[in-house]
Amino acid sequence: MSEEHIVSSVTASMELEAPANKAFAVASDHFQLPRWAHPVQEVRMKDGKQEVDYLLPDGVVSCQSEGKIDAELGVADWTVHLPKGGDLRVYSRILPLGEQRSVVLLTLLSPPMPRRRLKDAYGTVQKNLLRDLEKFKDIVEKGAPSPGPQPKNLAPAGKTAKKAKKK
Repeated sequence: MSEEHIVSSVTASMELEAPANKAFAVASDHFQLPRWAHPVQEVRMKDGKQEVDYLLPDGVVSCQSEGKIDAELGVADWTVHLPKGGDLRVYSRILPLGEQRSVVLLTLLSPPMPRRRLKDAYGTVQKNLLRDLEKFKDIVEKGAPSPGPQPKNLAPAGKTAKKAKKK
């Protein structure tokens, strides 16, 4: 009999002293992730696709990543294709709280994992996510510029991503 595997999700939110469009500019720019999302070590374009160096318990692995963004709705969602199978999904929402304030809401949805690992993983991810949101808040409120170009393989929500043109 095989062990039961469960999909886990962790959600955290934080208020920001910044307008929603400013927060969305950071949330939707995958090249900024290494600045505030601790598992993301590097983001680059490779063969027209976005690749992320992602810190897992076994070490750093390179994974393909796809994003869907919708500025009007404040949605920036990412799917990281893990090398051992399964996808890590990150759902980001930026909600306005008036003209000069907003809230960021992040939900991480893990690939299925053994029930016995779930409790330890949940606590660790929750703590790390809150730390990541503190860094995100600092970047947004201080207005630090982006370190790189916007990836070309992103598609608006509901549309298929296009391959980047080779130069």
